[in-house]
Amino acid sequence: MLNPDGEAQDIGRIKLLTMREGDLLRMESPSGGGFGDPSTRDPELVLRDVLDGLVSPADAASIYGVAIESGRVDAAATRRLRASGNTSDSGWRASHGPERSRYETLWPPAASVAFADALMRRRACGEP
Repeated sequence: MLNPDGEAQDIGRIKLLTMREGDLLRMESPSGGGFGDPSTRDPELVLRDVLDGLVSPADAASIYGVAIESGRVDAAATRRLRASGNTSDSGWRASHGPERSRYETLWPPAASVAFADALMRRRACGEP
């Protein structure tokens, strides 16, 4: 984080911080672990990951409960997979510790996603 007076502050991995008008926040992340239960992820987003080679069709079924056939989401098979509760990660939750819980109380995942989307739209429009 860079304050208006030019003082840079490394905020570490996860930290709650108070920002003032004029502060500049730079976030760098090599990857993400996602939010929430994998079996509630939008099947079309899982399909996109499969088509991009990030997730195999087998992992789409076992982790996300999404059936991919011939490069498309099989909606009926996806409903059956998700209803069965037999995905390998069903009920699994990652714990990021109490700091992350406090952080998400003040800055919920939906707000974080909306913020990232707004930043990406600005960047796509050529705005700084």
